[in-house]
Amino acid sequence: MAIVLDGVVYSAPTIKSRISGGQGIIEGNFTIEDARALSIVLRAGALPAPVNIIEERTIGPTVGEDSIRAGLLATAIGGVFILLFLLIYYSVAGLVADMALILNLVFLLACMSYFNATLTLPGIAGIVLTTAMGVDANVLIFERIREELALGKPVRIALDAGYTRAFSAILDSNLTTLISAAFLFQFGSGPIKGFAVTLVLGLTISMFTAIWVTRLVFQTYLNNRDIQAISIG
Repeated sequence: MAIVLDGVVYSAPTIKSRISGGQGIIEGNFTIEDARALSIVLRAGALPAPVNIIEERTIGPTVGEDSIRAGLLATAIGGVFILLFLLIYYSVAGLVADMALILNLVFLLACMSYFNATLTLPGIAGIVLTTAMGVDANVLIFERIREELALGKPVRIALDAGYTRAFSAILDSNLTTLISAAFLFQFGSGPIKGFAVTLVLGLTISMFTAIWVTRLVFQTYLNNRDIQAISIG
């Protein structure tokens, strides 16, 4: 008597005696795994329930794609307004800050590509937040330089003093945010961890571009030049 399920013969025992009481014993060289598999087959085929396909739907990632696309568009529009604001308000210094912000985004995307990170909505939120932190760092530096120039100090000394005075405030704000991001990564779920990773990378790169890259640009511009003034709005 063959045991068949979905057209597949799982066992074909020989009936050697009368089956009384609706029960019988299958003898043979079975292992524990074989016996369990045959038991599952018997239970599965005890009450056959045919499946008829009434409706079939395919769910794709269209909603997620739309959200990502909308988030990227909003980030791009906001980024353009930020770049224009810095350029108008801080003039030549704003152009340097714009270069630093663009470089910040390029470095961040490069790091995400290196670590095979997936860009999600929380990741976009992390990028937006790091961009805001980068703008904040540049504003702090430029305002300190303005104060030094208002005191009548030479351009080189004002630049050095501005970066030195702003460094502690930038470090404090970024350090507290990094600590928060570390806790989010440790105790958060998947999307929260993605936000934390983007935030940590972005803040680290932002500090590098806002402090060292812009300072290097100013120092390169001032080297071997007798410049008595610099345009900071």
